[in-house]
Amino acid sequence: MQDSNLFDDSQLIFRVLVNDRLEYSLWPTVAGLPAGWAESFGPASYEACASWLERHWQHLRPSGLLAKGGGRG
Repeated sequence: MQDSNLFDDSQLIFRVLVNDRLEYSLWPTVAGLPAGWAESFGPASYEACASWLERHWQHLRPSGLLAKGGGRG
C-alpha cells in the first residue's frame, strides 16, 4: 500500500502561504498552518492557488537577497 501525499493531491482544497522572507507555498487546508507562515490566498482549488502564485510570485529569491541586490536568477 502506497502512502498518499497531501501536497500532491490536487483534489483537496489548498491555500497559498507566505513567510516573512516572501517565500510562498501551496498548502492543503487539511494540514495545520505551520509556524512562521500566514495565509495569502485561499482557501481554493489547487488550480486556483497555482494560478494565483503564477500571477503574484514574481521572483524566487528570498526578500533578504532582493533587498541587498544579491542572488542570481
